[in-house]
Amino acid sequence: MMQPSIKPADEHSAGDIIARIGSLTRMLRDSLRELGLDQAIAEAAEAIPDARDRLYYVVQMTAQAAERALNSVEASQPHQDQMEKSAKALTQRWDDWFADPIDLAGRP
Repeated sequence: MMQPSIKPADEHSAGDIIARIGSLTRMLRDSLRELGLDQAIAEAAEAIPDARDRLYYVVQMTAQAAERALNSVEASQPHQDQMEKSAKALTQRWDDWFADPIDLAGRP
């Protein structure tokens, strides 16, 4: 690899800087290719949209499930209220019966 000389900033022209950036970019690309990372990066870049789509699908399904659960809770609320009233009435009837039980043994 070629090591450039370091010069003060005022001695570099715009063309020199652009050429140096191009050279560094080529060196980086060649190094990545030698390491086999360019293919891995390409595969990862291709997988990102697929992962994003899958994640979006999971988010949609989760939102739908949460909405169904909340709707079910809201729909069951009147039934819950009615069951609570019935349970309280039944409790009161049992309490009344135990307070004054009917004597079944003495009747024919």
